[in-house]
Amino acid sequence: MKKLMLLAFAAAALTLVACQKSNFFPHLPSEPQKTFSEMFPNARFVEWEQEYGGLLKAEFYQDGYEKEAWFSQDGTWLRTKTDLPVRMVPAVVSDAAMSLLGSGWYIDDADHFLSSEKPVEYYELDCEKRFTEMEARLRILPDGTVLK
Repeated sequence: MKKLMLLAFAAAALTLVACQKSNFFPHLPSEPQKTFSEMFPNARFVEWEQEYGGLLKAEFYQDGYEKEAWFSQDGTWLRTKTDLPVRMVPAVVSDAAMSLLGSGWYIDDADHFLSSEKPVEYYELDCEKRFTEMEARLRILPDGTVLK
């Protein structure tokens, strides 16, 4: 019985390792996959989804962060979102948010975006006011300029 359980565990572990770079999108065009592999060679646990408008989104982990990257059908990279721990938000960005919102607010969630369009880089912060139901979503450039 122990051998059977050990064999089942080993098979599950091998399956997990084999799936680390697997794609669950049934008809993924080769160009987006090629661009993705070049841009994110250390990506793990990659899953592809087709988004609205025919865009393709890869969800994956890289360097300890959860990320998403969007591509057109022809393989053109459009943007990458990295889910950041709040403590990793640059001070100039968090200070801009708190200065705009005032006292009692805190950053609940943070994402860093890189884009092929302007703005090329920005942070999106989901903020909440303590002891209320008030919420705000801010888009802030790396220099602290608040866009929305």
